[in-house]
Amino acid sequence: MHKHSRYGLVPRPQILFLPVLIVATLVVSTAVALWLSAVNGIYRDVQFAVPFGLQLGMMVSPVAYKTETVVPEKWRLVDYLNPKAGLLQCYRWALLGSDFPSPMALLTSSFAVGVMLIGGMFYFRRMERFLADLS
Repeated sequence: MHKHSRYGLVPRPQILFLPVLIVATLVVSTAVALWLSAVNGIYRDVQFAVPFGLQLGMMVSPVAYKTETVVPEKWRLVDYLNPKAGLLQCYRWALLGSDFPSPMALLTSSFAVGVMLIGGMFYFRRMERFLADLS
């Protein structure tokens, strides 16, 4: 411990990765927003399902638990398809000092984010002509 720290805690060097994780979080949010905004613009009832979907997403995302302790080995690949799974493990590593995420978690979650982002951009672009501009 550093003798000049006020509370006896010194940030770990991994904290320097925090800006990268924040940008990655913005990419995930953009991917989800592209899909939801395009679908909501066409089917207005989607706005009522979004809060339920967000709550479900919070429940299946490993926020308060480590994937390795809760999800059986045979289901981890499915869990890592959640775009936030690998990202949350990275936050846990950078902020709390837990183990670095497995390469499988990072690759699978990154692939899922990439598919969602590219698919969302194409879908939004295709549906854009059907969206009403009320401004």
